[in-house]
Amino acid sequence: MKKIAVLLLLLVLPLALHAEKIMQIACKINGDIVTDYQIEAIVKELMRSQDVYYLPDSEEYQKIVAQVLDNLMNDTLVFQAAQADDMKIPPPMLQEEIDKIKQGFGVDTDEALNERLKREGLTLTSLQESLERKMTVQYYLHNQLTEPVITDKDARAYFDAHADDFRRPEQVELAMILVADQGLADEIIQQAKAGTAFADLAKTHSLHEATRDSGGSLGTLTVTDMSADMREHVKDLQAGGISRPLATDDGYMILEMRERIPQGVVPFDQERKKIIELLRKKELNKKYKTFIRDLRQQAIISIEIEAMRQAFLQYGEKYEE
Repeated sequence: MKKIAVLLLLLVLPLALHAEKIMQIACKINGDIVTDYQIEAIVKELMRSQDVYYLPDSEEYQKIVAQVLDNLMNDTLVFQAAQADDMKIPPPMLQEEIDKIKQGFGVDTDEALNERLKREGLTLTSLQESLERKMTVQYYLHNQLTEPVITDKDARAYFDAHADDFRRPEQVELAMILVADQGLADEIIQQAKAGTAFADLAKTHSLHEATRDSGGSLGTLTVTDMSADMREHVKDLQAGGISRPLATDDGYMILEMRERIPQGVVPFDQERKKIIELLRKKELNKKYKTFIRDLRQQAIISIEIEAMRQAFLQYGEKYEE
């Protein structure tokens, strides 16, 4: 519920006006005004949602101010462009999003939602207006930024050019059985080597509750992340091999080598989908930056508060060619 409240506050605050607070104009974007209160309120909500607190004169705080200014500028410019193109969100689409928020609050009428919003200092009207604005920005951008086409050839070229990024360290897939004394450990090892399934032995004897029901599976581990004792006990094991007992603070551990995965480059086919999605996001980000740059070049923007202007100049996103 707290997460929902934070998201709603971040959604509504850019448009909210509070008469009891004396506000300064922080930024003008083609005549639209953003106040210092709006920026500071969003900064505070962002810090609260991340459970951090920075002093206003700290570098971390200034970076957040620059980020908020940047986002407000971009959203305002896109919204203005959408308005100029007479783009409107169909009422059923807006209502669908309102219904999702109702579900989040566990209510099913506008009246009940309005009452819940009041507890957060919001109103249904302000939520609808802000939600409609946000959706307008999102759908306008979706219409303006054509989906990039990334081919397998593109993905392969990226893979070959960034081979070091796809290097895999040596890994092992292990299973374990933990018992209280070495005598039982020796018996279990004999049974395993005689052909009894290690997974069945783990389910019957292991004291390790987290892995017992899965047949002792530890999953795939990177060798360099393992303790020195574990590395030593499995260094000569091949698939299906059983280690000698390893004494630990909790008892005696028996390890089964299920698979040894040598270091090397991950196969392209295993990474292809991830690379295509990475390249798709990169291309969309390039198109977004170009689109925003063009809007900014045509806009009249002024930051009226010097401290915010300096923060934006130092830490704000750059959209040059």
